[in-house]
Amino acid sequence: MTTQARELASLVDNSGNLNLKGAISRKSDSLAQNFGADNDVSLTHVHNTGLLLNSTRQLQFGDSGTYINQSADGVLNLTSDTEVEINATTLDINANVDVSGNIVLAGTITVGDADDDNMIINANVNSHIIPNTDDTFDLGSSGQQWRNVYVDGTLEADAITVGGVTLAETIADTAGAMFTSNTETGITATYQDGDNTVDLVVGTLNQDTTGTADLFTASANNSTDETVYPVFVDGATGSQGAETDTGLTYNPSTGMLTTTGVTATFTGNITGDVTGDVTGDVTGNVSGTAATVTGGTQASITSAANLVTVGTIGTGVWEGTTVAVDQGGTGLTSASSSGFIPVSNGSGFVMQAIDGGTYS
Repeated sequence: MTTQARELASLVDNSGNLNLKGAISRKSDSLAQNFGADNDVSLTHVHNTGLLLNSTRQLQFGDSGTYINQSADGVLNLTSDTEVEINATTLDINANVDVSGNIVLAGTITVGDADDDNMIINANVNSHIIPNTDDTFDLGSSGQQWRNVYVDGTLEADAITVGGVTLAETIADTAGAMFTSNTETGITATYQDGDNTVDLVVGTLNQDTTGTADLFTASANNSTDETVYPVFVDGATGSQGAETDTGLTYNPSTGMLTTTGVTATFTGNITGDVTGDVTGDVTGNVSGTAATVTGGTQASITSAANLVTVGTIGTGVWEGTTVAVDQGGTGLTSASSSGFIPVSNGSGFVMQAIDGGTYS
């Protein structure tokens, strides 16, 4: 046996295992190394590239649950039955990332590095979105605005603008436009944009009003020659409707209160002068005492059914019929008649003869 044969034989033990004590160098391109009794696994050298594991065969680590393989053409699987841990300063992935499952990321996350990068969220957001610094970051911009915002709850904002105008000004302008476009008669509304106020001018009210008016402004009218109507209400308190009576009028120019009649009970004294004529009939009784009636110039009292007591008649001419002696009269029919009248003599009465109106 040659020396080379003896060295080669020393590399193989009795069990057929090849024991090498140095590097193995295979000098042929595309040379394959087959493994297994049926050569089902092969490792092929690819010139200037690397080694090629055939088909979907796996390169396993530790056990069959951790391996790398090609499951289909162009599909590389990195599989572990517990965890795959990548430790590096930077993990640079130049491709689309498709993740099935949950993602937990710690640290600062930067999505996109240019304005034309997009992030599409098809899922629901199941947490709060809170900026890490107060009053620093924007949601949208003047050129790229969100369309509709739906909020079920409280919207807290330091300032809200609508189309570049503050919300307060927008509300004031809207309300002012509503007042200005008022079509009600008798009310003029003017919106003052400078101080966001509305000036209302109310004309003569010709419609029903409700509520309670404690006070109103009255103006004196002492001279206008016109007919006005006093106003009455049905009750002393509560909500009442104003009423007038066409039979009761007043003229400020003449001071004349005119009515078709007065039915009332007067309790207490009526104090004051009545200036002017009392025109018309008095139907019914007038009772009471008049201490003195002076300046009576009534031309004629047509009829007095019964004067119970008449005091002294100071002056005047009696032109009536006979007043009986037993009623305190003379029994004479005229001043030129003759007869007897009773005359006091200090202790009684004596009959004094009258002849043609002259004592005799």
